[in-house]
Amino acid sequence: MQKVLGGHYAYIAAKSEVDTQMTKQCGLATIDEKFLHMQYAFGVPNNSPYTDIFSLKILKILESGLMNIWERKWWAQQKLCYESTWDQRKVINLTDVQSAFYLIGIGIVLALLVICLEWICFKIIRTKRRQQPDESYTVEISALPV
Repeated sequence: MQKVLGGHYAYIAAKSEVDTQMTKQCGLATIDEKFLHMQYAFGVPNNSPYTDIFSLKILKILESGLMNIWERKWWAQQKLCYESTWDQRKVINLTDVQSAFYLIGIGIVLALLVICLEWICFKIIRTKRRQQPDESYTVEISALPV
């Protein structure tokens, strides 16, 4: 591990072991790709009566989620390395968020167009109502009783 921390060396191990080492040393990092998918196994002699017992119990442990609970409880929790989080920050520029401004601008323009269309329709309907005589108040004189 000292060679890895010194530089120009890599450490290949099971993920649980590397995670444990990372909790102790903030200068370590892992790669995202899994290039060696290792699984753990129990070794028993051929035709052993314990083969089926171990297989069924391990299957039940994995399917019930008990293994995940044990991992969270007993394996070392990764501590926060404040130095590494500061190295990963990125300054946001206007070019990073310009698409949001374009969408807001398009939304404002569409809203203004809808408001203008509603105003024009309102004016047209209002002028038509003024030009038409109100039929509810007109009564023919011949229809009045004498």
